[in-house]
Amino acid sequence: MKILTWNINRSNNLYKWQLDELYDEKFDVICLQEVSESNLRLLENVFINYNIYVASEKINANSKILHNLFIVTMVTKDIDSNFSKFTINTKQPLQYKIIKRSIYIECGYVDLNYGNVDFRIFNSHLQCVTSPTERLNQLKSIFSQFNSKSKNIICGDLNTFSTPIISILIGWLFGYNHKDYLINEQKLLLSELRDINLSNPIIKGHSTILRLGQLDYIIHQNDIKIINSSILKKQSFGSDHFPVQVVFDI
Repeated sequence: MKILTWNINRSNNLYKWQLDELYDEKFDVICLQEVSESNLRLLENVFINYNIYVASEKINANSKILHNLFIVTMVTKDIDSNFSKFTINTKQPLQYKIIKRSIYIECGYVDLNYGNVDFRIFNSHLQCVTSPTERLNQLKSIFSQFNSKSKNIICGDLNTFSTPIISILIGWLFGYNHKDYLINEQKLLLSELRDINLSNPIIKGHSTILRLGQLDYIIHQNDIKIINSSILKKQSFGSDHFPVQVVFDI
């Protein structure tokens, strides 16, 4: 089973030839974040042999929608799939509350059977402007939706960019507490995954142009075997994130 995750970037206008290139890679499941309305329409025109499932992520200011975006999960029609979604609780720093800016995020997931194995695959985009502690709480809310009878996989942009150095610059604005300033978020994530028998198949590398380490993940249970995994640095197609792919031995 071949899976791709990619944060398209809300201001990135894709072209048909770029999506044709992704289509030709014949992914079984594609998880996309920060999908604009125009890019969603283009996806629907190109990926005609896929079931396309949509969750919402909205940025609001003064009770008006500033950015109306989508978290899009696409599953080839060769695989029977069912879609569900739930709301991720978000917490805004004080400065954002003052200017009446808020964010609404849904996490989508598909239940499917591949190779006589049941899977639940999540597509998520954790909050950027918040603390590492709050993002970890959001991730744990995804863990709580795991299906004990299925193999669980989490895809998406988890925004694990915080380090003690970065914290000095943004912590006051993003609502950090004292402990947050000391956190290396990527190391914290790996520790949390080990505790519940989950793995990140990307050993090292940067999944963004800004070289903030790995922000984009395809996390899987330890008992799922991997054929290969990679960050597709030649296929950013105008986004500040690189696509991440994993091929599972199913």
